[in-house]
Amino acid sequence: MTCYMSFIILKIKGVITMEIGAKIKVLREQKHWSQEELAEILGIIRQSISQWELNKGYPSIDILIKVSDLLDVTLDELIKGDK
Repeated sequence: MTCYMSFIILKIKGVITMEIGAKIKVLREQKHWSQEELAEILGIIRQSISQWELNKGYPSIDILIKVSDLLDVTLDELIKGDK
């Protein structure tokens, strides 16, 4: 992979992490769910939710699909902010 391609991938990951973490937190709180409750529903550990919301990681594609279904948003809304 070229340096340019690596930069683009890292840039995309940074944007996804920043936007998705904040959106997940807002949408989770609108449902009045704790991080623990959402994690239990998703079958993952609470620390994963915390990492996303702190912009220290981001969910896998399969988890993103589950999150979008649970939080009643499309993947486009969750990832790109499109409505």
